[in-house]
Amino acid sequence: MTHKALSGGGGPGMGEFSFSGNSLDRADAMQKPPHILVIDDEAMTGDLIARALESYRVSVALDGEEARTIIREDPPDVLMLDIMLPDHDGLALLSDFRTENPLTPVIIITAYSSRERIIRALRDGAYDFLEKPTGLRSIQESVKRALDYRRQMEEEAARLARLEQGMSELIQAHRTLSARENIALVRQIAQGLAHEINNPLCAIRLSAELIDRTQELSASNQEHIEIIQKATRRLEETMNALRMLSFVSEDVQTITVGELIGIAVDRTRALGGLDDCEVSIALPEEHIVLETRPSQIGQAIENILHNAVEAMKRAGVVDRRIWITAEVYGDRLYLAIRNVGPGIPSDELEHIFDPTYTTKQEEGRVRGLGLGLYVARSVVEANQGQLRIHSQEGEGVTVALVLPLRLSR
Repeated sequence: MTHKALSGGGGPGMGEFSFSGNSLDRADAMQKPPHILVIDDEAMTGDLIARALESYRVSVALDGEEARTIIREDPPDVLMLDIMLPDHDGLALLSDFRTENPLTPVIIITAYSSRERIIRALRDGAYDFLEKPTGLRSIQESVKRALDYRRQMEEEAARLARLEQGMSELIQAHRTLSARENIALVRQIAQGLAHEINNPLCAIRLSAELIDRTQELSASNQEHIEIIQKATRRLEETMNALRMLSFVSEDVQTITVGELIGIAVDRTRALGGLDDCEVSIALPEEHIVLETRPSQIGQAIENILHNAVEAMKRAGVVDRRIWITAEVYGDRLYLAIRNVGPGIPSDELEHIFDPTYTTKQEEGRVRGLGLGLYVARSVVEANQGQLRIHSQEGEGVTVALVLPLRLSR
């Protein structure tokens, strides 16, 4: 088996029959003359074609195996193929090559093929057909047309790629705009709800506390008072979430991470959100100081803690535990909150930040607005941070807040 290359070309090699590699991917494609690969079992024919195309880089393969090697090592810009080969079905070779190199024109050049095979070759994607014997000018003109065709196809492919990219960016921009409009609407509603509900809610809570402290109640009435107090606490949590959605202005303050976490844990525990749950906090020995909006970030932490406990309760976890860790990398704080719950199924994980999505159920009915993590992420992002969730079913959930140590003004 011999291989001839004029002005360059690949050498023989072994491996699977593959045509992978397109000359579009070559960084030096514009610096070299176009590469023409001639596959013909007659060495004299290959030599004559190479001489006719002396202004190009021409490689000659005498059989399919040698052609495979050249195509792998130096993909051609035009392929000239005799479909009557000693070791391969030329039509199969044509089909495989066109599948992996759809922009590369193939010129069929043969003397003995039947009309049916020629028609099939053209249907399989051959660009042109030359019948032996053929003149040198015919070969030159056919190759020139094939290269022009290839250039047009490359330009069209690039144009389509730009159009697809533009459409993708347009769709994403539309989605982003729609999301912003929805968030703006939610915030507007949140402000109205918080104003309308907070005052009567406060009156209900204070009245229940007053009755509980000053009146001798029967066991039944005491149970009703506890139900009222529990319901008001739940409403207060929802109102806090709605308040945070409206992003009430708060000045940037300096606070240590230990203080921030401690306040959030104490507030969550006071509201009954950490009942029968052990919370472990591990911080570096040196105090980590943040310049941030403590109330907003604290509310985000409270929401995450509350969600973690709710998930463990729903899963029937008896030994409920939460670990809180904090580390500094560069100019950012990584605060992780991990629980031992059941984890989040993959089909729910993609919806976990949707503002109306919730997995909470009570007596067969969905309960709650599902605002907790949505609000937490919105608050963290408003403070130039990120909220990340890692979860696998059966292995709990880790929620990480990534925050700048100092907010840029």
